[in-house]
Amino acid sequence: MVIAYSTEYHGKLDIHPSPFNVGLPIELKEFTPEQVTKLA
Repeated sequence: MVIAYSTEYHGKLDIHPSPFNVGLPIELKEFTPEQVTKLA
């Protein structure tokens, strides 16, 4: 899971919608064993 945020002001925001419905979904491919080793 990756969480990113911005400190820029984007005008008045409606505080009633869920904050979890924003962002861009990105589908990742499965890691190879080499990539898992490198990340570990």
